[in-house]
Amino acid sequence: MNVRNTIWYDFLNAKFGGEYLILYLKRERKVKKWFKILTIIFSAGGIFSAFKDFKIPTIIMLSAIGVVQIASLLEEHIMHSENDMQQICKLRLMYLDWEQELEKLFSNYESMTEETAKGRLFELRESSKKIEELDNKINIRIYKSLKDKTDQDVRNYINTYYPQ
Repeated sequence: MNVRNTIWYDFLNAKFGGEYLILYLKRERKVKKWFKILTIIFSAGGIFSAFKDFKIPTIIMLSAIGVVQIASLLEEHIMHSENDMQQICKLRLMYLDWEQELEKLFSNYESMTEETAKGRLFELRESSKKIEELDNKINIRIYKSLKDKTDQDVRNYINTYYPQ
């Protein structure tokens, strides 16, 4: 086992995980915001349809309001709750800590023995169990577009700070 390469790949994995969560949180918050806006618009539309001068057929507005009400009831099953969002933020910080420790270990690798580096690596891997536990509990969805953007962001970081 090449300890230096293992540290490097664990570092890349941690970097990817943290960066993905940043984009994931942005996406989830954006979706949640638009969901709330549409809910308000359609609910207000129902009020306006009560006026005769407003030319929207009542049946269309009642249908829209019914769909919005059903969507509101299903919201917690479709999107993450506020508690889940806070847990995702916590997970992001855990990834950041893990990433920084691995980067520090990688940077200091040359000044330590391979056995010391290996021991420190396994200590860090042991601490990463909490990350996996929380990650599994929250059920983070994988989106190809976010995955591709994260991959590009990590590559840019590596090319900037670790050029070859």
